[in-house]
Amino acid sequence: MLYHKEHEVLFSKRPSFLKLLELDFFDKEKNITINVWRNHGIEPLIPLMRHYFALRNLYVDFQISSYDDSFSFADYIDATVEVLWLDPNILLANSSSDKWSDWLSERMNFLRKISSSPIILVSWIEPGISVKNSIRL
Repeated sequence: MLYHKEHEVLFSKRPSFLKLLELDFFDKEKNITINVWRNHGIEPLIPLMRHYFALRNLYVDFQISSYDDSFSFADYIDATVEVLWLDPNILLANSSSDKWSDWLSERMNFLRKISSSPIILVSWIEPGISVKNSIRL
């Protein structure tokens, strides 16, 4: 059960990083595993996300990959959710946007072959870059 203090911290207009880190109300009875496949850092966000998962009485075990621009999915383990944490600028610097979207489609389709869990793509495209091909799964 969340108390007033936790609600104030979690839902303030500008949540404080330090106040979020001080919260402790996890129910380790309800675990989910999230594989995070990434080519840039996510570590500072993990402790903050745990509190929002705790609102749903979930304890999340984040399995974070090594930095991998190829998204090879090495050391794959079964998970409840697959997250691709992707900075496209690293890849678009050496490729056209069309080749990049084809490559990303291929990588996501490969992940779909080894995992039946939901796949969430977290990424962005900088202003001025157009991606003509849609990503096909």
